[in-house]
Amino acid sequence: MQIGQVGMTSRKLTDLFRAAADDLAAVEGPESRGRIRCPLCLRYFSREALSAGQLTREHILPRSVGGRLVTITCKECNNEHGSRLDSHLAGAAAANDASAGLGSFRSVARIDDSRLAVNFTPAADEDAAYELAVIQKATNPADVEKVVESLKEGSEINLTISFGYGETSFHLGLLRAAYLFAFHRHGYTYALAPASASVRCQILGAEAPSPDLPGIIKKAQFNGRLPSPVMQCDLGPLLGLPVLLTIVQLRIQLVANYFVLIPSVEAEPPGSLDRLPAISRELHGRHVTISRGVMTVG
Repeated sequence: MQIGQVGMTSRKLTDLFRAAADDLAAVEGPESRGRIRCPLCLRYFSREALSAGQLTREHILPRSVGGRLVTITCKECNNEHGSRLDSHLAGAAAANDASAGLGSFRSVARIDDSRLAVNFTPAADEDAAYELAVIQKATNPADVEKVVESLKEGSEINLTISFGYGETSFHLGLLRAAYLFAFHRHGYTYALAPASASVRCQILGAEAPSPDLPGIIKKAQFNGRLPSPVMQCDLGPLLGLPVLLTIVQLRIQLVANYFVLIPSVEAEPPGSLDRLPAISRELHGRHVTISRGVMTVG
């Protein structure tokens, strides 16, 4: 059962709750009837949580980068973890556009001991200049004044620019999208599987970010648009591997696609993330085919 829908502008949160409650009762038994569990923190919520504002429609990918699919989570997870990680997905997409000469991205410029919030426009070519536009409302005026005085005096300055997102938070944002899409497709069969616990712990910050994240999240070598911003393929039936291969597409202007590996229901916990980099290396060179909205790996 798919716990989520497309284009929720006119549909009610109660529809999502009803679908999730039916699925949970099918997985856990009749004692759970009339309740759902947040797929992230796994806390129980009754129907009264709807009127109490404790549940929310959650975008699997933020709308700012082309996300359309919606599922259900508790408001606390949406606000705390969604906002914290989604901003890094948006920042990475904006930086990708700007590096190709398409606009600017919000960043932090450190000039000596001053910190400026800026909109950064990279140079279009080697001979062109980059542009820094200070965001006045987000910058201490004293820092601006110090930088201006240094420039007037012709002093040499040291400039450091951040790219508007952190690599670890960016990876966790992609991992979160892959996990929520697995819940969207497989419901509580996936969310309550022991193999998914390691993914949830990473998303919720219950454990330190895994050093294996760069090994299981890779930029795809194609830039075409997908039938859906998130697609997933179970490699068990195809290759005998206990892995869900997810393609996540980020788009503001340019398209960037990323492969994300997460354990399938059949994976053996604990520490199931530890085994994924080796599977990623095993998949290197394989061909991914997308036809009529279906992804296969050969």
